[in-house]
Amino acid sequence: MKQRIITGAIFAVLFIPGVILGGFYFYALGLIVTYVCTFELLNMFYKKNEGLKIMRFIVPVFSSLFFTLMHYKIKQDPSFFMIIDGKLRLVSLTSIGIAQSFGYIFGILIIALAFIILLFAVISIFMKNPGKSAINMIFSFIYGGLMLSMAFSVENINISHTIRFEFPGVIFGYVYLIVVLTDVFAYFFGSKFGKHKLCPTISPKKSVEGAIFGSIGSSLIGTLYVYIFNLIDVDYSRGALHIIIVYVIIFAISLLVSIISQFGDLFASTLKREYEIKDYGNILPGHGGLLDRFDSTALAGSIFFVVIFIIKFVLLFI
Repeated sequence: MKQRIITGAIFAVLFIPGVILGGFYFYALGLIVTYVCTFELLNMFYKKNEGLKIMRFIVPVFSSLFFTLMHYKIKQDPSFFMIIDGKLRLVSLTSIGIAQSFGYIFGILIIALAFIILLFAVISIFMKNPGKSAINMIFSFIYGGLMLSMAFSVENINISHTIRFEFPGVIFGYVYLIVVLTDVFAYFFGSKFGKHKLCPTISPKKSVEGAIFGSIGSSLIGTLYVYIFNLIDVDYSRGALHIIIVYVIIFAISLLVSIISQFGDLFASTLKREYEIKDYGNILPGHGGLLDRFDSTALAGSIFFVVIFIIKFVLLFI
């Protein structure tokens, strides 16, 4: 436990400044995480697939390159909305305007994604166990590259005047805080009050009670985080009912992030059990590898990324 606490403190000292400072520091943090997490995943697959010996080091490079492309493309034009007469509207209601604002950014990302996946499929033809190698490489890239890129890219998402940034990585901090607290609350509450096993064949120590309290507790703090850092412009002059509805929605989004993070953790545990390993790596003594710290964030962060863009479209009709 002592080693775990010390490692956790060192990780926090290195991780938190990158989130607070943003910019190049946050970019460098994401670059390292995407590379190492992709490598750790492929290194696990390598235990049952010797054909991945060299590709363990090459595929992570593509994850980092895709992260770089996504990070700067979304940062280049984080919002295709603007305020018109007090309401969010598309920059241009013409098909050309929509194509320029939306298709330009995401079109390039989709083309890059398709190219990388196709490249791995072609390369696998010349490897041992071609079918298995292709699946391992593509899955590792999607999990460690695409999904983590989406999770980190929430830093650069702008919902115009709806969100006010207090520090560069405030949105990513919101997501990661919920993920971490879900795990912490679930562990401590489940250890003391857990009576019903959640998934005994996958993770015997997790309980239903711990999972419920973990999600509720982290969602409440996530909602408080939104309030403290003024992430949402709430019109308090519209009365108590409006304020309650806004924060209920925020709590619901926080709850979704928390629940998804638990599914991400269970999925990661399934993989580790399948390959008979305790941790993805040993870069963080007492905690395992970087992927052990970001496996839930990959799924929860990418889902949150999608939810934010859905909200942007919904706001068009409010």
